[in-house]
Amino acid sequence: MDLCFSQEVSGDLKSTLHRFQPGLIAVSLRNLDNLTYPASVSYLKGVEEVIGVCRQQGSSRLVIGGQGFL
Repeated sequence: MDLCFSQEVSGDLKSTLHRFQPGLIAVSLRNLDNLTYPASVSYLKGVEEVIGVCRQQGSSRLVIGGQGFL
């Protein structure tokens, strides 16, 4: 699922995870900020929100990767 265009990330993610009940959840991170110095905007809170929702899926394994994770 691509959360880039979601207006309600937590709700959309919870709904999708509930419907599919995956055994594995993979999260790919690209940027953790908007790369605009000196007016940077961090996306870390949003990433933490997504990871938190994924962790609520107790039986699902969580794999995190991507350029922003390295």
